[in-house]
Amino acid sequence: KSNNNESAKTYFLNNVNWLVNNAVPKENYALLQYDFPIPHYNIYSKWYSAMANGQALQVLIKAHEITQDLRYLIAAKSLLNAFFIEVKYGGITYKDSSNDWWYEEYASSGKNVKVSRVLNGMLFTVLAIYDYYKYTNDPDAKLLFDKGVNSIKKELSKYNNNGYSYYDLLGNLAGKYHQTHVILTKKLYDITGEPLFNEYSEFWKKYNPPLP
Repeated sequence: KSNNNESAKTYFLNNVNWLVNNAVPKENYALLQYDFPIPHYNIYSKWYSAMANGQALQVLIKAHEITQDLRYLIAAKSLLNAFFIEVKYGGITYKDSSNDWWYEEYASSGKNVKVSRVLNGMLFTVLAIYDYYKYTNDPDAKLLFDKGVNSIKKELSKYNNNGYSYYDLLGNLAGKYHQTHVILTKKLYDITGEPLFNEYSEFWKKYNPPLP
């Protein structure tokens, strides 16, 4: 877009069209399906990802901005609607209460699945929903964003390990995702003005890994 490069535009839209054509349609929503196992979380059959649905929203609104083709917004709305569907019903959301919804990066309703609640996946997802809301002014997106923010506020302290962060709620350390947590909590603070997000961003930013 910045260089008016037509071949880059073609490549981009080819990939966007792949997302549109490969999203799995359900009733009034759609999901992007993964078919490889993740033994670490006891996931062995098909699964879905709130992060994938969220980041696809960002791609689709950009495609609409470039082309004004309405089918990209229609596809995006179907992906957005999936955030209303709970994991136990084949969706991507844990509805902890009427106001706290967690969007799961590794979502599966299979037996004995370990509920991971990956932090970077949730942060990327909520920020993506906000981008969609800014572009469309869809009240459903604002509702989903607010419920996601409430959930992060409620859960964020569980990801702190003496100034370092956890990748998930199963005790796996963030590793390379620690800096991602620093950046994304700051982005969320810039949008919401919620002091807690800035506090954790600044706190985690100060972490110095011990020398080997």
